[in-house]
Amino acid sequence: MRRISAFFQLIRYNNLLIIAFTQLIIWFLLLNPFFKSIEIRPLLSIFNILSLVLSTVSIAAAGYIINDYFDFSIDIINKPDKVIIEKVIPRRHAILLHSILNFLGISLAVYVAFQAGNWALILLPISCSLLLWFYATDFKGSYIYGNIIIALLTVFSIAIIPLFEVKMWEYFTWNLWIQNGVINPWFILSVYIFFAFILTWIREIVKDMEDIKGDLLQDCKTLPIVIGLKKAGNFSKILILIANSVLFLSSIILFFSRWWSLGLYLLLFLILPLFYVFFKINSSGMQKHYHAMSRLLKIIMFFGILALLIIYLLFNQEF
Repeated sequence: MRRISAFFQLIRYNNLLIIAFTQLIIWFLLLNPFFKSIEIRPLLSIFNILSLVLSTVSIAAAGYIINDYFDFSIDIINKPDKVIIEKVIPRRHAILLHSILNFLGISLAVYVAFQAGNWALILLPISCSLLLWFYATDFKGSYIYGNIIIALLTVFSIAIIPLFEVKMWEYFTWNLWIQNGVINPWFILSVYIFFAFILTWIREIVKDMEDIKGDLLQDCKTLPIVIGLKKAGNFSKILILIANSVLFLSSIILFFSRWWSLGLYLLLFLILPLFYVFFKINSSGMQKHYHAMSRLLKIIMFFGILALLIIYLLFNQEF
């Protein structure tokens, strides 16, 4: 029983649930309503969508395992109470689990690519699997590349559903706002991708600030180590200002429209919490402080995902 519990902790089951939830609401609240509104039947069935979600979750779980596998010496310093590999699950078992999950994830993606009639699609999950491996082995402790890789992988987890639904491709045009008289899902997805990338980048920097002690002992070259905690925090503030500027402008426009409730949602659950992180991020150099900021950013990202429900309810008539 202890090993089963440890396994779920190792694969970050809560993060996997968020990934699955994100992909499912993208399909059920965005893509599927769009297809219904223009009276086109999606190429992928519900079974195919669920297979693709399981594929993404399996590859992500494999990535978490291989990351902890190579991070053992760092984690034993930064978070000794949370180390699972070697303490509960032997290293050889961890590698075996990583291989099984990767095989399952890629196999499911191959099946869905076959159903979609486009074999080139399998390059996306394979690329994600390789990026997770190289992140764990080479780029995690790098100056900036590791943060960018994780941000890109977050983007892939959002984009993979519409990319595998090949009937969506023809609606990716320069005019993303309106398509066939209704709101084009690619527009909303583009907004989501932008914020997913920038918020993940911010959170990865904060996590590096949290783990600076162990990273220093392992001679890593993360952003906080190279430029210092204060400058890394200031760089995060710049990214927060970029995100909040776009959000604030959007909320003002929404306040003066019939979608004012969405503007209020952005203000209360995204803009104000991000400003809180902006003012608090450099207020302490303690590990617990950065851990709290990291958790808050994760919560903000989750509320960003939930915004899609508000958008669905507001735009339902147009969809």
